[in-house]
Amino acid sequence: MSTPRVFILSGPSGVGKSSIIHRLLELRPDVVLSVSTTTRAPRAGEKEGRDYYFTGKAAFERRAEKSGFIEWARSYDHYYGTGAKEIQNILSSGRHALLDIDTQGALQIKNAYKGAVYVFITPPDLADLEERLRGRGSETEDSLRKRLERAEEEIGHSGRYGHIIVNRDIEESVQSFVQIIELEQELHLKFEKSEMFTDQTLQNTADKATHYALEHIDKEFLAQSLEKDLKDALRGELEDLIRERLERILHKDLGRIVEEAYRDMSGK
Repeated sequence: MSTPRVFILSGPSGVGKSSIIHRLLELRPDVVLSVSTTTRAPRAGEKEGRDYYFTGKAAFERRAEKSGFIEWARSYDHYYGTGAKEIQNILSSGRHALLDIDTQGALQIKNAYKGAVYVFITPPDLADLEERLRGRGSETEDSLRKRLERAEEEIGHSGRYGHIIVNRDIEESVQSFVQIIELEQELHLKFEKSEMFTDQTLQNTADKATHYALEHIDKEFLAQSLEKDLKDALRGELEDLIRERLERILHKDLGRIVEEAYRDMSGK
């Protein structure tokens, strides 16, 4: 039996992600597109639970503080995030969860969770992407330049993804994605938080080690060891000091000492 997986899909604007997702969902009813949560107001035609889950800023921040999102970010004056409960509900139903997020969100998940599958959709080249963006007819020269700069930055992160699909043809790209799903679902890897050492974890470990040492160490042996180390250190410092003083004396009076010794030997 296959294991439901979390598939992270990223790629620059205009690369064709939406078309690939739409076709994939038609072919694979066992794949569910995750719905993000946002603090912005609904736009005309947007529906709660289909396009986004809409919430207030304060409620979003409280949820973020309680680790209610597996990734989230602030864009301009609004928050966007992927709900942890949303993903868990999809996986619990036995279906795969598909997340359409940018590289920033993907790397957040990669740093905090294990078991996700990372797929990056890239154009054949930036010239092809520019042609697609111009074909929309909705870009100014300034917005086009910014999108291409952003695309180049995002493509630079593609090496951190497990799979890269070059979108030359929608159907071919969808079939490539289907093959990735069929491969990854047989690996039986669960999506769960990574076990990472936080500063607090390390501090707690150090405190426990110190407490154990104080409870179990031979205090007399410790005192003797410290005394010996201190004496050795002082002896070394004293030897260095004497050596330094002798070198100064010899350097300053060496000529006179040699002359007096010569006189004594010659009887003059």
